[in-house]
Amino acid sequence: MLHTKRLILIPLNTDQLIFLKNNRQSIQEAIGLIPVDFDMDPVFAREIDDAFDIWIKNTRNNPETYQWFTNWVIVLKAENREIGGMGISGLPDKNGEIITGYVID
Repeated sequence: MLHTKRLILIPLNTDQLIFLKNNRQSIQEAIGLIPVDFDMDPVFAREIDDAFDIWIKNTRNNPETYQWFTNWVIVLKAENREIGGMGISGLPDKNGEIITGYVID
């Protein structure tokens, strides 16, 4: 987990990704958050749905470095609730760069 003054970023392992794919509120409860509905643009929702199988496969194949291959839940500390997510595409390249995508509700 990463902590900032206002946020907590939580990388999801393979089992947690499967929970999230099947039911967003179940993973929120499992990691101790207040369950909330997540209102996401359908375009982003489709992209995330497409990414699940890739994240699950890559986290399963890279258990020691799964944080680089998964979705991270973005939590607003003051309310203990999910406000978004961030996906990472893999280990940094030779220049130390990665590709990320994120959505905030």
